[in-house]
Amino acid sequence: GSGKTNKKSIELQQLYDGNPQTGEMLSYRGEPILVQAIRELSGGQKRILYETEGHHEIPTEDTRQMGVLRNFLTLNEGIEIRKLPLADYKSVPVDCDILMVMAPGRPFLQHEVDLFREYLERGGSLLVALRPRLKTGLEDLFLEYGVKPGDGLVHDAQQFLPPRPTDLLVRQFSAHEINRSMVNVQFRMPDSCAVDPVERIVDSMNDASLVFCLKPVGYVHS
Repeated sequence: GSGKTNKKSIELQQLYDGNPQTGEMLSYRGEPILVQAIRELSGGQKRILYETEGHHEIPTEDTRQMGVLRNFLTLNEGIEIRKLPLADYKSVPVDCDILMVMAPGRPFLQHEVDLFREYLERGGSLLVALRPRLKTGLEDLFLEYGVKPGDGLVHDAQQFLPPRPTDLLVRQFSAHEINRSMVNVQFRMPDSCAVDPVERIVDSMNDASLVFCLKPVGYVHS
């Protein structure tokens, strides 16, 4: 009805788990991926993003810091954003397509961490933005999924916004579906730290995914 053509690309390796060296297929997991693709293309169901609140997070209503991201999600992607005060819930809602934790200022309690873990174990997607050097209570959960945020700040002696070499000025980055609308756009990334891969503790068959960014200021970085 809108005259727009929807397209979605799925790589063959997304549909299977196996050994790429021998060609041995261990499992087929394409059905939920194809069902999700059909659902997205049909436009019959809006995708829902829940953002946590109650831990001094940066809300998407903060147009100064989050305006670009909120507009991209709601206007470009047609995503509906809802609030999720974890203290009031026994589990993450089943209609949650992605759960966003945007720079919490105080740690999550253990029962709240358990909600994140249960959500990921059933295949959920989690977007986490961290304030460097601030403990969130989610550190053990990050390790379970193979990531360890560092304590040191990243410096760039050439591309930064004076006078702080930790205010990184990003001018070049690889093309990706996440940043497809940011071609030839430069942005500021303050006080970032490295995120190191570690051996995963959880089952590698789990279909959950995490994306990390550090102290977002009007953009998303993965």
